Parts: sequence; C-alpha cells; structure tokens
Amino acid sequence: MYQFNYNKMKPDELRDYDKLILNAVREGVFILDLEGKVVFVNLAAAEMTGWHSEELIGKYLHNILHPAQSDSDSCCRNECKICATLKDGEIHHADEEVFWRKDGTNFPVEYTSTPILEDEKLTGAVLIFTNITERKQAKKTEEALRKNLDQLSKKSSYETIVSSVTRIVHQSINLEEVLENAIEAMSKNIDLVDNVVIYLIEGKEAVIRAHGGFPDWYIERAGRIAYPKGATWKTIIEGKPLYCADVDQDTVIGPAGREMGTKSYLSMPIRFEGRVIGVLFILSYRKNAFDQDELKLLNVVAQQIEIAINNAHQAEALQKALREVELLKNRLQAENIYLQEEIKTEHNFEEIIGQSPAIRRVLHKIEQIAPTDITVLIQGETGTGKELVARTIHNLSPR
Repeated sequence: MYQFNYNKMKPDELRDYDKLILNAVREGVFILDLEGKVVFVNLAAAEMTGWHSEELIGKYLHNILHPAQSDSDSCCRNECKICATLKDGEIHHADEEVFWRKDGTNFPVEYTSTPILEDEKLTGAVLIFTNITERKQAKKTEEALRKNLDQLSKKSSYETIVSSVTRIVHQSINLEEVLENAIEAMSKNIDLVDNVVIYLIEGKEAVIRAHGGFPDWYIERAGRIAYPKGATWKTIIEGKPLYCADVDQDTVIGPAGREMGTKSYLSMPIRFEGRVIGVLFILSYRKNAFDQDELKLLNVVAQQIEIAINNAHQAEALQKALREVELLKNRLQAENIYLQEEIKTEHNFEEIIGQSPAIRRVLHKIEQIAPTDITVLIQGETGTGKELVARTIHNLSPR
C-alpha cells in the first residue's frame, strides 16, 4: 500500500517512482479520492479511454466512464461497483461492463475496485481495468466454432439415420423390419431422445408397431389408444406435426406419458395414399429438447416409412396375385386330367374308334379287367386290332 494520504494528495505529489510503476502497467489504472474524483491516470487508462490525463484529474470518474447514468455533481446516480468501494470499503469486481470513450464509443471491460486505507481509514480507491474486446471476440469465435462443430456432428448423425432407414426401405419389403430399423437409428443418433415409438391405425385404435426405450408397463397401458384420445390421435386428426416443449404446460399428452417422466415430445404424421395412417413420436425427459432440425428429420423418416408401407402393400398384392395364379394353374391341371380320363372312357379309349354294340362290349370288358392283376389273352384274326386292345388295357391299368 502506498504510504501517503490520497485523500489530500495533489497530482504532482505522486512520486516519480510510483508513476513509473503505474505507467508501466498495461492495465488501465485510476486512483480516486474519497469523493470518487480522479487523482491519477496511468498511460494505459488514458490510451484506452481517449482522454488526456489532465482532462480527467479532479473529475468524477463514474461520470466519465458511465455518462448516461451520471449526475454532474456526484459520483453516480445509481450506485456502481466503483462507487460502492468508496462507501463500504470493500473490494468489488465486475466481470463485464461497458466504459465510454471520449469520442462517444464504448468498449467492454473487466475491472476491480480496491479500497485505499490509511491507518485503517478509507481514503480512496484504486480502479484497475482491462479491455476485454479481444477476449469477447475470441469467446464468440470459439462459441461459433463449437456451434458449427455441434451442427456438423448433428448433421452427420441425422444423415446416418436417413441413410440407414433409406437403405433398409430399398432392401426389405418387410414393414416390421423397416420400422424397427427406424426406431433403432433414431434412438442411437438423436442426442436428447429417450423414447421413440411408431403407432399405426387399426380400426378405431392406434396401435404400437415399433418402439424403443419404453418400459413394459407403458406398452401394456398405452400400446393401444382408442379414438380420439391423446397426442397420438390429435396428430392423426389434424394431420400435422405436434411439438410440446414443456409437458407441464401441455393438456394433450396421456397419463402414461406423464408418469413415465416425459418433459417434451415431437410427433409427425405418417401418410399413405394421401391419408394419415399413423404417427412417429420422439420423446425426451428434458424440456425444450427438440427444434427445427428434429422436425425436418422426422418428416424425412416419415416419408421413408410411407415408401416402406407402399412397398409392403405392393408385395402383399403381388403375393395374392401369385397365389391366385397358382390356384388357377392347379385347377386347370385337375380339369385337364379329368378331361383326359373322360376321353379315355367316353371317347373310344383313345385309339379305338367305334360305337357298335360289339365294340362297346369289348370296351366294357377292358374297363373291367384293366384295374386288376389278372393275365389277359387277346385272340383274333390278323388286322382286327389286338395291339390296340392290349395298349388300351395297359394305359388304363395301374402298371
């Protein structure tokens, strides 16, 4: 501590050695008397504020640095940390405040106001301040860089989700497989998401078809939601996304969601052939968890799910058509066999032609003996058709 009375000190009374020390400091230094008037200004303070030292000596410092808050005949109208030190004799620190220059511009500073005591009596204060413009700019740059990195990371994660869902949509016609893949991708790659669920309409109910992060009791209670209850049916009926940033202010979410601890959620309708057939939900145990990025992501995922549903419907229609073709094929084969049998029995047994009583008797006997294992002797003159009879018996027999 300086060993002289600052309260009665004049500018020329400050020792040359003290001036050298204070002027060598790169922080701004003001020494004030007990009234808050300037008794010394170092070179750094004069340079930063744009004032000459002689212009400041004897002036209220607060009125110079905070002109908008000041009266001309006092330290300050609204007590600041500089003047507080002169009243309570305590050290006061400001992390960020604005000082004004002579030319009317201002700059951010960090400062400490320290009391000067002479024989334990408060006689003034020393104000040491630093221009933190570069620090603030560096901080802004750092924050901007961090934000950009976060955005890049978020973008990369969301591209992973879209890529994963798109790939499975084009690889599989199994709708359940696509839905499970979408749930898994979102659960892993959305930072603040705690639960993901997909509801599809079945009659007058919305039914969970895929989910992630839900306890069993929730599935039992909210696995099927009757029309028109809750946020699920509100999304379906209105056909537009629903975002709740704070469940405490929400009147739509069901009791099971509240009991589970949901604080914010975002829903996206799932459409097929122009109508809403389901809902995609992401939920978080934190308030204000989602924004436009998640809204855009869910819209893309919902579109891919629509493609998957269309693929599944087309595959089902194709399978149905193939089954019908197979049934027709089997029916035609059966009819063909039946007609062939009819031809054998009703149309002269293939190669035997004739409708006379004698021929009919021969054909009748062929029908009787063909299914048996007995030995048959065919007699007749040359050219009467013994080979035709033998071949007909063979064709009609099980051998």
